[in-house]
Amino acid sequence: MKKAKTLWFKTTKICILCSTLLSVTMLPNTVHASGNNFSAEEYAQKEKEGLDAGYSLEQFEQIMQIPDLPHEEKISDRGVTTFAAMSSDQTKIVQVAEAQLGKPYVSGAQGPNSFDCGGLVKYVYKQAVNIELPMGTYNQEKYGRDVSMSALQPGDLLFYGNRGSTYHVAIYVGNNQMIYAPQPGQKVKRTSLTYYYPSFAKRILKDAAPAPTVNASLDTVSMNTYDFLIDGWMTTTENIQSTTPFVFFMDSNTGKEITRLKMTRKSRTDVSAVYPTVNGSNVGWTIKGGTPEVLLGRQFKILVRYATDSQGNAWKLDKTFPTVYSLPGKVNDGNLDVIQTEGNLRKVIGWHAAWNSPKGTNRFVFLLENGKEVARAKIDSSITRTDVASYVGKNVAGVQNSGFQATFDVTKLKGKNLQIMHRYASDTLGNQIINDFYFPGTYKF
Repeated sequence: MKKAKTLWFKTTKICILCSTLLSVTMLPNTVHASGNNFSAEEYAQKEKEGLDAGYSLEQFEQIMQIPDLPHEEKISDRGVTTFAAMSSDQTKIVQVAEAQLGKPYVSGAQGPNSFDCGGLVKYVYKQAVNIELPMGTYNQEKYGRDVSMSALQPGDLLFYGNRGSTYHVAIYVGNNQMIYAPQPGQKVKRTSLTYYYPSFAKRILKDAAPAPTVNASLDTVSMNTYDFLIDGWMTTTENIQSTTPFVFFMDSNTGKEITRLKMTRKSRTDVSAVYPTVNGSNVGWTIKGGTPEVLLGRQFKILVRYATDSQGNAWKLDKTFPTVYSLPGKVNDGNLDVIQTEGNLRKVIGWHAAWNSPKGTNRFVFLLENGKEVARAKIDSSITRTDVASYVGKNVAGVQNSGFQATFDVTKLKGKNLQIMHRYASDTLGNQIINDFYFPGTYKF
């Protein structure tokens, strides 16, 4: 009996592998067979636990063939997301389901510390909306009404297998994602429907209200490595007068938040004249200030949120704008173009572009011998250099005025090999350093 059980286990593993290889031809490489490497004895124990919990042998075998998909972070909508489009009950279902992420799968478990797939559904619905569902997917599928896979709403139940003999269930949470307890050896996770598509769906809750009409514009986005200005408006049929506008900078590759800032409301009578709503003209917003350093060297999109709390964590309306913005990193670069000789005078001409140069309103050129200062000259006015942006990027702060010219009397420095350094300083004497740039090599004076 033990030998037969071992042979069946190996055959099952081969079937799983074959099924996965077929799937890989159509799906990304993230899809792979179950990652549980149970011994024959461990597998037999898991099977016993499943049968004791009420699974049929066929259901257990199907559960053990559920693909081991990676857990995904929550996806933010690329367009409009609104809690108004999700009922209170749907919101509660999603929030309670998310709170169970990472808890282990145990056959027959109904929470709160472990779950199987049906136990997770039963627990979430009871805790979130006080709806009592039975255990067993084949019992749960009898509840609610059928819903098209193209019209899913958060809270819908996703079933796998033939009607009347399903073996798995998940909770749809929006954005083509579901939360579920996969199989023994794994934990509750969030993944995409794309790589493990359900057989059918049922809706237990009432339909959500339709999303409100939204119109929005980013009128001004002016950003460099030092400061920025964002100005725009968003109007909706939803009442948002008591909300606070936030701007979120979202990584354009991962969709994750980089940072957020609170904005200031402003009146836009021009907008309300075209889009009259209950919100009147109080639909504009603006923000300006120092560019957050976490944005430097990043590509990002801008999301505007009307939040119902002071931190921007709860919201009525989100709007992600499609344009991808990018900023250079902490640029500190320069070039020494020429040293002109006029008798005992030397004119040092070049440019120095630095990401935070506007903070250094005073500029100096230093002459150094073996790393020690022998002379310094203050630059009275910057020189416009329209060519430098092509080297370091147009969004480097102050790049247009990065040129300089400094004059030195080298009567006492003749014959010396000196290094040249340019400094942006915050004080008039040149001692409070904002950014230094050392030009390579030495020059004979």
